[in-house]
Amino acid sequence: MVIMKRGQTLRDANSVDGDMPYLQDVQETDITAESPSDFSFELTKHFRGMRMWLPLQLFGVKTFRACLEEMLWLTRYFYTKLTELPGIVVDMYPQLTIITFHYETGKEDENKRVNMKLIEKIKEDGSVYLSSTTIRGLFRLRVCLLHYRCTQDNIDDFIEVLSDTLRKLHCC
Repeated sequence: MVIMKRGQTLRDANSVDGDMPYLQDVQETDITAESPSDFSFELTKHFRGMRMWLPLQLFGVKTFRACLEEMLWLTRYFYTKLTELPGIVVDMYPQLTIITFHYETGKEDENKRVNMKLIEKIKEDGSVYLSSTTIRGLFRLRVCLLHYRCTQDNIDDFIEVLSDTLRKLHCC
């Protein structure tokens, strides 16, 4: 057992409350319940060293490089497909496997409303996952490609879901 002198300081440093726009989609289920993960980062993270070391020993660095190259290629492909959709603005060319974008209405307050509705409808559909973030005070949709089983077909499916949802919302 550990006794903390300033428990609130620990909670503030480790909880998902507060100003963390990259975690704005995380929702606490019961705000009255205390979670041990709110007081220590060790309780929120799994021991990743073994999960990284063992595959590196078994498969070698070359396999990991190839997987990363494939994810970077898929991200560039996804970027190209997004830029072909009318009304979709991609914030910048991806350098890693994260893409942020939004549907542009011409007015920033309207952009936020439409994009929040878009993410809500895509989450209701449930066939693809889309998260959001806030960048310099602007609401953005975000996709991060990391899973080794992600394929070009998955990207095409996502683009189709996004297009259909935009059409249903009468955005284009």
